[in-house]
Amino acid sequence: MNDLPTLSEEEIQEWTDSRSFSRGESYYEDGAIANPRTQGMQLLGDCRGSAPAPYRVTVMLGEDGIAAASCSCPVGGGCKHCVALLLTWLYEPESFVTQEMTQKRLADRSREELVALIEQMISHYPDLADLLEMPIAGVSAPSSGLDPAVIRRQVSNAMDNAGYDDWRGGYSDPSTQLYAIAQQGDRYLAAGEWANAVVVYVALAEEVMGSYEDIYDEEGEIVTVIDSCAEGMGLCLAEETDPALRGEIIQALFDIYHWDLTQGGIGGGDNAHSALLEQTDSDEKAAVAELVEAAFTAPKTASASDWRTKHLGGFLIQLRADTLSDEEYLRLCRETGRTEDLVQRLLALGRSAEAADTTRQAEANETVTLSKLIYAAGHTALAEKLLQEQVGRANDRNILSQLIAWTLARDAAPEALALALRLFGQSKHLAAYRQVREIAGLAGRWTEVQADLLGGLEKEGNFPLLTEIYVDEKRVDDALAALKRIGESGRRHFYYQPASLSLSVARLAEESRPHAAIELYRAEAERSIGGRNRSTYAVAASYLQRVKVVYEQLGERARWEAFIAQIRQENKRLPALQDELSKARL
Repeated sequence: MNDLPTLSEEEIQEWTDSRSFSRGESYYEDGAIANPRTQGMQLLGDCRGSAPAPYRVTVMLGEDGIAAASCSCPVGGGCKHCVALLLTWLYEPESFVTQEMTQKRLADRSREELVALIEQMISHYPDLADLLEMPIAGVSAPSSGLDPAVIRRQVSNAMDNAGYDDWRGGYSDPSTQLYAIAQQGDRYLAAGEWANAVVVYVALAEEVMGSYEDIYDEEGEIVTVIDSCAEGMGLCLAEETDPALRGEIIQALFDIYHWDLTQGGIGGGDNAHSALLEQTDSDEKAAVAELVEAAFTAPKTASASDWRTKHLGGFLIQLRADTLSDEEYLRLCRETGRTEDLVQRLLALGRSAEAADTTRQAEANETVTLSKLIYAAGHTALAEKLLQEQVGRANDRNILSQLIAWTLARDAAPEALALALRLFGQSKHLAAYRQVREIAGLAGRWTEVQADLLGGLEKEGNFPLLTEIYVDEKRVDDALAALKRIGESGRRHFYYQPASLSLSVARLAEESRPHAAIELYRAEAERSIGGRNRSTYAVAASYLQRVKVVYEQLGERARWEAFIAQIRQENKRLPALQDELSKARL
């Protein structure tokens, strides 16, 4: 233990983020770390959390401090549990037992004593009895095969603990137990026992997928278990040479990939997809391609139909990349809705007219993306034409925005201005106004365009946007006048928040219209006080701080003191507000 490096709290803070450190500190203070121990340059321990079973935490130390960390929680390392273990090492190093010491103690025991110890452990933790039916990685005879029923029983027991826990007042998460089962597979993998590792991964993944619909998995922790099984299978596939076992692994990987698609792509099939592409030979890829083709006819929900078909088509293209002819590739793209791939290949083949026809037939939301591909291929005029055709058919701001960019790129400011005005008509926001202002300036028409825009907004009673514009253009008096008229228009503008507008105007008015700024701050402070809770009182105090600054800049200290005294007197029955004002030194 003396050979391990010492750490400081500052080093731990620098190693992780502030949130993880803060939560890890709380875990440490609550005594969440159990069974702390060292093994070589590693710190190990169990961290109790909200899950029924503790997380297993490992931190590798090096000469320069923290080298690496892992945890059985979904974060996987650098988490609050790792922080708790590091803080335990920092402040309670004497609580750590060396792993070597544990191994020596076991070695010193007689066979009879070890049997009795195991019996005692099983009496305390009955689930450990399953381990007696499992070959020990790296120790049992190579011929010792693992019965998948043992793993399935372990998974079933873990899943039985899942669900709403009335005692804890929340959902009981089986992910920690499932990770522990997956780690059994990892141990077989590390020992080169591919077959046993596969038994663990396959049985675990199949059981979890079969029960997933009945599991509460809001954080995606259970999905991560499935993906980790696929990762382990992929590592086995990279090493295993037996054709029969390879076939079993490939089928299991495809089952995970396809299951994930049926769930809407929730992340459980990422490693399966990669392994099937990277760890298979040409014959195996052909076999996987047949599985994909069969999946096209599998039942699917209406909402997921197009999405699933598109993804299956992309996978099939990847699997057959070396064997597909151009026409087969194009046909497959058309049949599976992979429009972007289709247009790209048509352009690569010099068939720009077909690419344009495909773009015209595509959904409106795809038009911009496809036109960009055509533009990037050098067919700039054609790309613009395709979007121009869509302007009259679809009220799509993205289409207009892209056309404006391309039009400006060829220095056609008058054309761009017409498009920008059209976009402003569809989307009356400050950003659209600024764009019109910029382009109209390039075209030398801003004076007349500005008058038309402001006149139109006033006519329609859009005083919130007028207020924003006047603030943006530093027109204090106009901003104050427009702000005052917001409530007079009879229209409601849900996009705008009156408080933010009022404060923007107040900030602008501080220098040239200070007393108007004070009144605006006061009004917003009173509005916040009306919220009647401590958080809104704190907001009110921040507004009143600005009032104090303005009065002090005016040299009117006495008026400020009278002002804040009045605020305190009017709200003397609100102790929480008085406290927040005191905190703000008001």
